[in-house]
Amino acid sequence: MNVFKRLLLLQIILVASLTAAAYDFIVDSVAYSVDVGDSTIAHVDKNYAMHKLLDHLDVPNQVTYEGNTYKVKSIFPDAFNGCKALTRLTVADGILYIGSNAFYGCNALESVVIGDSVYFIGAESFLRCSALKSLVWGKSISFIGVSAFAYCGLDSIDVPSWVTSLSEGVFNCSSLKWARLPEGMRSVPRYAFAYCKSLREVELPNSLKMIDNSAFAQSGLESVIIPDSVTTIGANAFTGCRQLRSVKLSKMLVGMNLWSFASCVSLESINLPESLRFVSEQCFMNCTSLRRVVFGDSITAIHDLAFRNCASLDTLVLPKTLTGIGQQAFEGCAGLKTIISKVSDINQLNLGYNVFNGVNHNNCVVYVPAKAINDYRNAKHWKEFKHILVWGDVTGDDNVDISDINTVINIMLGKSDQDNADVTGDGVVDIADVNAIINAMLGKE
Repeated sequence: MNVFKRLLLLQIILVASLTAAAYDFIVDSVAYSVDVGDSTIAHVDKNYAMHKLLDHLDVPNQVTYEGNTYKVKSIFPDAFNGCKALTRLTVADGILYIGSNAFYGCNALESVVIGDSVYFIGAESFLRCSALKSLVWGKSISFIGVSAFAYCGLDSIDVPSWVTSLSEGVFNCSSLKWARLPEGMRSVPRYAFAYCKSLREVELPNSLKMIDNSAFAQSGLESVIIPDSVTTIGANAFTGCRQLRSVKLSKMLVGMNLWSFASCVSLESINLPESLRFVSEQCFMNCTSLRRVVFGDSITAIHDLAFRNCASLDTLVLPKTLTGIGQQAFEGCAGLKTIISKVSDINQLNLGYNVFNGVNHNNCVVYVPAKAINDYRNAKHWKEFKHILVWGDVTGDDNVDISDINTVINIMLGKSDQDNADVTGDGVVDIADVNAIINAMLGKE
């Protein structure tokens, strides 16, 4: 041992001797405390004075001191908090528990191997380990605490099948690009992947029931497939995901909450499942690239501000089950060209104030059932639109007849460039539009 290390060690020993140490003994620069209930068991304890000596750490499953051998069972909270020199960590089999903040701020730590006996990783245990790139999971881990790996350097996470529970903010890693959650997991907790700016893809299990509040808020996701097992998407779950272009929603979804997909500025289309009964407040607000929304036939309500400032939305098809549209729900949808309302009884449809504020009422064409045409033309909010036509009336003569079918066919054949023949509102002019006109002629709209 050179002179510098001798002096450093002497200084550490002197500091340790002058402080009221909570530990019982030190072996290989690691402090241990004997278990209060079993004198054959020891736990790794904190001794900040020794941190400068540790550049790698192998936590053993047993340790010998003054002739006594102890089984090591846990790493106490804050044990190595702020150990700046530590680059490598191995936790041996036999250790059961890693306490909260145990390795908080070990910003040189690059690799962690967790023994197969560890079942519990405490809150913030590896928080701000910004150099951490390699993580080997122990095969008994069942619980991972709040923000346990937040602000780490991990670029991929494959959570193993034996992990049954995650906690809030567990993987807030700006470098994370890919993640997979295991079958058996039932929820993505709050803020689990929030602010993961590099995250492009996540694989979710078929066992999942809920995506909790802000789970992926302001992440870099480009697409997401939500399994059909999911019934609830929490508030802000995907808000501010600016790269998100593609979303496939669960067929069993019954609830989306405030701002679930708000400010997803790259999202271009969304299909809402038949299981969904309402669109929550501000759910898709400020989705400025959103052009097309397909409502399931079970939707009864579109709540306040749900699609506010969706400036690219050009076609809107309102299902016949709809009973209410909240205030400012479509305010600022300046690109809206076509509204198709399948609601035949105007009295069943309650509209809040400024529902269509900012929509060009002179250019946007509203198509409604034939038997309700006069009701719409005289109803509050609706009568502001200059063009209210019978659904299926492509020619604009207030009738649905063979001339409308001929117009659609000519468009399909490229003989006309008329742009209002998408009777179904699905974004294309095809045989489905011809069939829709025939149904309208037969009174089956």
